[in-house]
Amino acid sequence: MKKTIYVFVRNDLSYSQKVVQTSHAVLEATRTFIRDNNRYKIVVVAAKSEVKLKSIMEEAASYDIKTVAFTEPDMQYQITAIATEPLSDEKRQVFSRYKLLSE
Repeated sequence: MKKTIYVFVRNDLSYSQKVVQTSHAVLEATRTFIRDNNRYKIVVVAAKSEVKLKSIMEEAASYDIKTVAFTEPDMQYQITAIATEPLSDEKRQVFSRYKLLSE
């Protein structure tokens, strides 16, 4: 069964920045967590702010879910997006209350 990588991106960014920051986070997750040739699903979720991203990272850690953060140099190295390690269906339930990113 395919595992899923969750990407949380700040909703206070412009649409184009959300796309770019999501891509950065996926690349970071790939470099950090992927050691095989399997295919993965990606779910992109909106987070209100950098503070919320930090809160999500803490929540993930409390469930033993690893995350990686992308910090944007052009924004004083603020966290703009985070990504999880690939998650099984069981661990995905941790994030089931979050809403998908939309325009």
